Amino acid sequence: MKKIRLLSFIAFIFIGMGLSNSCQKNMGPPSITFVEGEGFVSQDTMLMVGDTITIGLVLDWNGQDKLKTLDVYSDDNLIRSYVIDFERGEYSFMFMKSPSEEEIWKFTLIDEKANQVSQIFRMQKDPNSIYGPIQSFGSLRMGAQNNVVTPGFFSFQGPALYQLELAFQNQEAIDLIYYYDETDLACLASPGANIPSAIFPGDEAPENWITKNTTTFVKTELTAEYFEDIFHDGMIIQHFSEEAAKRKAKNLVSGDVYIFKTESGLLGAFLVNNQEGTHDGELDISIKIAGE
Repeated sequence: MKKIRLLSFIAFIFIGMGLSNSCQKNMGPPSITFVEGEGFVSQDTMLMVGDTITIGLVLDWNGQDKLKTLDVYSDDNLIRSYVIDFERGEYSFMFMKSPSEEEIWKFTLIDEKANQVSQIFRMQKDPNSIYGPIQSFGSLRMGAQNNVVTPGFFSFQGPALYQLELAFQNQEAIDLIYYYDETDLACLASPGANIPSAIFPGDEAPENWITKNTTTFVKTELTAEYFEDIFHDGMIIQHFSEEAAKRKAKNLVSGDVYIFKTESGLLGAFLVNNQEGTHDGELDISIKIAGE
């Protein structure tokens, strides 16, 4: 059994078996037909975002020219080309509906003489779908309190990073603060958290702010692979719990995945890509936000 992950594909199952050579001399293209029957969808369909379906393909040669490749396209973009080493067989693909309004998948079978045939399958988004798209930030680097190069105060408005002085002037916009100490170690907190006074001394310290936004965090057991596969907001929403949420994400290490919610209600997830150094170190995270 082979497994792949390509865009909307979440699984791939080869169930074809090579058949003995045929003596037929028929010319012309090979053939593709959709598998019909329980467990398979063989016609264009409408789906809720996040719903999954299985599509089966029957691949057959023309009796003379050996099959060579099966090309799979999404909206005219080649996703993957599979080498075919049988004369007749079946492929089964499982799809999960993305937040896009329509997905057009094309399957093109080509034989050794370049004869080809295609089948197209369309998936429409159900207008009653409760899940929506996400917005991604590939890499966000934040500096700890003694880092004079990389800012450690982040706002989703913009988005923008600030050093302490500018963060104080824009305190109503700040959602995340990165610092390091011997108790919390590498810590991502919100201005509304109980940040030790020694971390940011002086009048501009977060404890002296008039506006202290509260972002809350839920540590998960999710993997980095799951985080990379998040493509609709339902995959974030289902892992957030108000009861379990804290105002700090402590002792951060590479591979940690947290779900968070900002003061304004913005819901998202972040993956720790890397954490290095201590009081003057840096934190590198990727973020995915529910909604566009």
